[in-house]
Amino acid sequence: MTPSVHRTMPCSAWLGRLRRGAGPLSDRSRPATPPTFPASGTLLRQGRSTGGMRPTCCALDVHILRCEACRPGPRGQRERNGPARTMRYFLLTDLEGPAGVCTWSQTREGDGPDKLAAMRLLTGEVNAVVAGILDTDANAEILAWDGHGTRGLLPELLHPRATFLPNSSPLREHLSDGVSALYFIGQHAMAGTENAPLCHTYNSRTIAACHLNDRPVGEFGCRAAMAGERGIPAVYLSGDDKAVAEALALIPDLITVTTKVGLGINTARHRTHAQSCAEQRAAATLAARRAQMAEPLRIPPPYTLRFEALPGAAIDPSLADGAQESDGHTVVHHAARLWDLPL
Repeated sequence: MTPSVHRTMPCSAWLGRLRRGAGPLSDRSRPATPPTFPASGTLLRQGRSTGGMRPTCCALDVHILRCEACRPGPRGQRERNGPARTMRYFLLTDLEGPAGVCTWSQTREGDGPDKLAAMRLLTGEVNAVVAGILDTDANAEILAWDGHGTRGLLPELLHPRATFLPNSSPLREHLSDGVSALYFIGQHAMAGTENAPLCHTYNSRTIAACHLNDRPVGEFGCRAAMAGERGIPAVYLSGDDKAVAEALALIPDLITVTTKVGLGINTARHRTHAQSCAEQRAAATLAARRAQMAEPLRIPPPYTLRFEALPGAAIDPSLADGAQESDGHTVVHHAARLWDLPL
């Protein structure tokens, strides 16, 4: 199946159209030449009519297609007709992915001016996502977890409807506590990804690669799968174009926003902060609308997790503890549950 031809319209009009209730969409960045789509894939199946229009983005060329999971159907109808319940949205944040961030001086230790500026950018994008969720679910409970090792959020600037969770509190403690849907904000690509700004997996100074069941995987894949084991679907991701591609390879109907196009480890072409926040607010609304119909990412057990160290580096003790195999350069964990792995 090939995409149908659409008219174009400016971003501002498109975002306004989405907020008026166009329905859930999937967003991925598009290169200069049209992408090749699978012959039969969920992203190309059309749902409710959106008037045959497609946006042309202000700073980047972005296209949005409806995913099969968003079409009305028996499961979605049952959810809509069932009893109302308070949804708990978990926002997993990181500092490398916001628009305007692409150098290590903006993300590593200390509270210098570059780092604080990056933290303000991330907090602004998180606030846009919170506002987007509340646009469609006024009773939502929203948890914002600071997932950056040296702090990424400024809690004093956080949206008042969000509950702040510092990075000193382990992720697994919160994912096991009635979370309905998982959002990733400010995501970067996995270690070793070509032209991906600030790409790494868990530790940029020590980890060369991470494999889960012999498949290269980054922080998004590890955490989305860990949440999926508990029945929690990942429904949204924002970050650079390589992080978006990595996420869509695992969850094709994920709603995503591209904040920048990576040109190298410390180089990117960025959207403005205002553009990024506007699109993230609209996309967060769409993700919230389809959260009850989303399916968790599930990887069949058993599990083998392997970390490989960068030359001259050693694997972090937090990732090496409990490993069944280790040779100083590589550590390997085996488990029947993802929850038992250092993800």
